[in-house]
Amino acid sequence: MLSTKLTSQTFWVAFAVGGQYKKGNGFHIVGAHTDSPCLKIKPVSKIEKEGTIQLGVETYGGGLWTTWFDRDLGVAGRVFVRESDTSMTSRLVLVNRPILRVPMLAIHLQDADARKAFSVNAEEHLRPILATAAAAELTGARPVDKSASHHPLLLDLLATELNVSVDQICDFELSLFDTQGTHMMDIEYNHTNFSHAH
Repeated sequence: MLSTKLTSQTFWVAFAVGGQYKKGNGFHIVGAHTDSPCLKIKPVSKIEKEGTIQLGVETYGGGLWTTWFDRDLGVAGRVFVRESDTSMTSRLVLVNRPILRVPMLAIHLQDADARKAFSVNAEEHLRPILATAAAAELTGARPVDKSASHHPLLLDLLATELNVSVDQICDFELSLFDTQGTHMMDIEYNHTNFSHAH
């Protein structure tokens, strides 16, 4: 019999008791982690620079960070929502569409020396762009509170996805991911297929 439990929405616990188990028999413990290097939104993520709305992110794990440039990124994780004056719940959210991008200068605008010398500075180079400041104004987003930790556009997006009001959002733990799906690659779909994923 296999039993599973999702604990605190962050990890699974599973166990199986064999049909021939007898009291006093030993047991085995197997552990694994299924997380992978990614970019996580910082507790204070709001950045407005050069006419763009950017998100402050931090690296998680030992990633090959150059592969995050020029990708369509979504967000997933959990959001802590105030249900009443005395209760708060943790809700899972998945925005499985391109809403962010970490841009890189086009290769034809760099010389060979600049390309060779480039080294990723996570604090400066890995800030995904959410929107332009002009686009944010056109959407009718709430004015930016200078003391706020996150831009209203991000909070509005999360509130819409969860069908709650922005005022109900207390905090969140969100990771970025590449929205390009996996697909089969083959000339005629009848030869040896390659699974292609980013």
